[in-house]
Amino acid sequence: MPGWYVAHWPDIMRAIWNMVLPRGCAGCDVPDEVLCSTCCRALRRWQRVPFKSVKCGYRYACGIYAGTVRTAILSWKDHQDVACDTVFSDLIADLVVCVMRELAQISLEPRVGIRIAQSNNEIVSDTCIYDWQKPILVVPLPSSRASMRKRGRQHMFPVAQAVAKALCVAGFPAYVANIVRMDAAVSAKSVQTANGSRGRSHRAAHAFRVDYCALPNQCLLRSEVGDDCGSALQVILIDDIVTTGSTMSSCASVLQCAGAIPVAAFSIACVPSKDARVGCQSVSL
Repeated sequence: MPGWYVAHWPDIMRAIWNMVLPRGCAGCDVPDEVLCSTCCRALRRWQRVPFKSVKCGYRYACGIYAGTVRTAILSWKDHQDVACDTVFSDLIADLVVCVMRELAQISLEPRVGIRIAQSNNEIVSDTCIYDWQKPILVVPLPSSRASMRKRGRQHMFPVAQAVAKALCVAGFPAYVANIVRMDAAVSAKSVQTANGSRGRSHRAAHAFRVDYCALPNQCLLRSEVGDDCGSALQVILIDDIVTTGSTMSSCASVLQCAGAIPVAAFSIACVPSKDARVGCQSVSL
């Protein structure tokens, strides 16, 4: 199965149990549901947060990381509830497709971009946010090797595959590009918890690198962008949970330094900021 690594037997048996035998909702334990309609609705309350690290100026999330959403994501992420792969993939794919359609429209119709900017009290100097005729790379944020060994798989990989497939179906050429690597000397936990938000930002800034050798359809992509493989590559970032945004910002920064263009960023859930100036905004696209 794509995205799987060496798993421990208890985790394998738990995954088989969850797939074969009767189960409850991952969020609230309602019988015979992978994720019940109520919990799914909580992940259709789309959120938008100002995010300067990407070209569109925002990062998006399917919902708020709290309550049953938190329970469901942790069950999927840390307790091998692989049956949730499809549900979470579909939820974030819907969000990504809607946002990319909006960005493509803004790029095609500059007046739309200016009107949206004015309504948000923003200044947009470059309304061409996204060239929908060129491939978009779906880049999952990496986990540390220790995390992957513990989980037995790279849990965001099947999600990235589903997002890329949904974009292609919607008419936007897309590929999964697992090109961001975490420094082997840095653990995911240390990036997430290092001395609060400032420590987290400092650790994250030195945690990642870009490996273009992992590009899919490498020849095709190089023919699109010329000899410089990183030049003009459009990417979107996806992750499971975003807290302060520093990890995602660092990934966007290393991609920019490598010549790519981070267009937008997405997560299944986000933690609301304590700073009202960068708080989550509910959006409907």
